[in-house]
Amino acid sequence: MVLINDKQIRYEYFNQSLYTIIKNNAGLFLVSNYEKKKSERIFDPVINEIFSIYDDFPNLKSTYINENFEAKVYFSNEHVFLSRISILSNRAKLSIYFNNCANKEIKELYFRVNPLHDYSY
Repeated sequence: MVLINDKQIRYEYFNQSLYTIIKNNAGLFLVSNYEKKKSERIFDPVINEIFSIYDDFPNLKSTYINENFEAKVYFSNEHVFLSRISILSNRAKLSIYFNNCANKEIKELYFRVNPLHDYSY
């Protein structure tokens, strides 16, 4: 799940053994899904730069290239958002797909990290 609100981003896996990444006004944080009361501030240039792509929204470019990665942005024909971001770097190759997107108000508490609040639809 990806939540985006006013330059804040939450990227979450629903698997308890994985993590949630939050970029908010205080920085970039990693929160374990099995221990939501603890967060770790991370300084990862690749993750930070990938998340910074969203800072251009809604005026996204189709390609972002820098020394750490190349990202290609694919736009949806079904809704006013993305369909996919493809990321190529020396560390990883991955695609983030955007399915069933909705444009609605997201409460600020879902971008807090101590504690991490479960998102309710």
